[in-house]
Amino acid sequence: MRSFAVMIAVEYLRFEMWIQQSGLLTADVSGDPAVTDCSVRKCIQAASIQTVGPIDIDRLESNILGIIGEVYHVLNNLQTLKKKYRIDSADGGTEGGTGELDPSPSDQETKGTSASSTLSQGFPVARAIFRAKRRRLEHSNRVSFFKKVSFGWALTDDTSDREKIAGLIKDLKYYNDALREMLPPGERKFNDAVVSIRALALSEDARELADVGNAARGVDGQLYDDIYTGCSIKAKRLQEQPASSVIAYSSMELTKERISKIEDMLGITREPHRELTAYFSEQSKAPESSTPVLVEFTTFDETLSMDESNILKGRIGQLCELLARLDRPSTLLLPLSLGFLQSRRTQFVQAYQLPEFADPHREALSLYSIIRPNNRSIQELKSKQLWPTLEQRYQLAAVLADGLLSLLNVDWVHKSLNSANIVMFHEKGSVHAVDLSRPQMMGFGVARPEKLGEPTIDARSLKSPLGLWQHPELRQGPHRRYERRYDIYSLGMILFEIGMWHDLHYFSNHRDTAFDLRQRVINICHSQLAHHMGEAYRDAVLMCIDRDDLWLDTASKDEGPTALLELLSWEVVRVLKRCSVSTKT
Repeated sequence: MRSFAVMIAVEYLRFEMWIQQSGLLTADVSGDPAVTDCSVRKCIQAASIQTVGPIDIDRLESNILGIIGEVYHVLNNLQTLKKKYRIDSADGGTEGGTGELDPSPSDQETKGTSASSTLSQGFPVARAIFRAKRRRLEHSNRVSFFKKVSFGWALTDDTSDREKIAGLIKDLKYYNDALREMLPPGERKFNDAVVSIRALALSEDARELADVGNAARGVDGQLYDDIYTGCSIKAKRLQEQPASSVIAYSSMELTKERISKIEDMLGITREPHRELTAYFSEQSKAPESSTPVLVEFTTFDETLSMDESNILKGRIGQLCELLARLDRPSTLLLPLSLGFLQSRRTQFVQAYQLPEFADPHREALSLYSIIRPNNRSIQELKSKQLWPTLEQRYQLAAVLADGLLSLLNVDWVHKSLNSANIVMFHEKGSVHAVDLSRPQMMGFGVARPEKLGEPTIDARSLKSPLGLWQHPELRQGPHRRYERRYDIYSLGMILFEIGMWHDLHYFSNHRDTAFDLRQRVINICHSQLAHHMGEAYRDAVLMCIDRDDLWLDTASKDEGPTALLELLSWEVVRVLKRCSVSTKT
């Protein structure tokens, strides 16, 4: 029954999310959820945009309301079986119950720490629609879609209840798929992203997450694949051993013989430094047996103690083990790790497999390297300047925001996000300079711990030119534990660079404090960014870099991590996706 509980929860989350996106459910004067004539018209209008050919509004409305009616019917039947078998109980069992959804008002949102607790709260959105629709019947001649609902089976039927539950879940998925197709293209992927967030928020327990993932794994579709892989990575994160355990991650350590030409690069200390080289999957043999890979150098301060360097080595091994996972959500912009080697006590080299689409004969480029240079830029990190179109910049911004959302959703923070750590590749057989639509995030920070009890290593170089992207609280004052909002701030700075097509150094001054730079960027957002990218894009950037109060308040709530991710989804990711889609229509 546990897999049934999970899939009922996931499909209900899909329906709930569609209701939110479609605008069908609004708040009445008392604040209670309601369905109004105006909200129905807005929902129909949005769906009509996706209709090819002549539009019959009445028929379209009938189809939408009919589908919602069928969803209500399925949820009603699932509620009956849920109560009968106590599917919302951790220990299973049987318990009788009424088959009708309780129409009493409920302000309780479908949030909890497990699939079972989510189910035990019932279906608040479905109840709200039912109540609102029933009230409207008294004042409208509109044919209610609920009048067409008839119970097709009873619990006394010969068919097994298990088959009935499975069939109802399948029906619910079918109706959710139909409703999803009525959303604009950009909204469909956003729908999947938020459903994935809510599905992964069903539990913070590794074993329960495995149950959620395994249940989703048995269903066809990218959304379910992403839920499965997301649950797997999040569960792995929750089960990690302390990163100070070097032995636990020694399987990811390579030898110098397995990476050709490595000796020529060990003296390089600039950060970040990446080069294409050759990796030997077996014992070192002939050069022709090698495969081109990307290597990344990470160098820490020589003053670190031996114990501190061992802790960092353990964390790099831990990072490589996570990055070596083949299964990952489709929007997670991570390279595939082949392992690492310790070239000297405070320098580490990580090897990454090139993406399948990447041309191994052309160098990988960072976002920083292709943005137009200026006399304050880090000149050795610059390469050929590119001039991407507005559409390409919108798409890049949306992909990066979506990628960070996916990263945070699996309980992972980057800690060192900047445009020099956004890497792009040339596509095989393409004449274009670089593929901006498929970037990868590299250069993960490992000095700052994420879990209580782990030691903090102050490896900051306060004079590093790559520190500009860090939140002011990290650059000034005492060393502190890393928070999700710091990655969101860094994302905002990258989005600002994409919008202005100047690197962050162009706007900096050597006399600036970290807070001075942030205020200057905020001022330029208000005065110039909307001219280049539009008001919606500007507002998304400001949400990232100028709303610490909102991120802090959201993170402090009981459902803090999930609430923060939803805020990022609605106020940043969704806005950027809409910008990206609007330029194509």
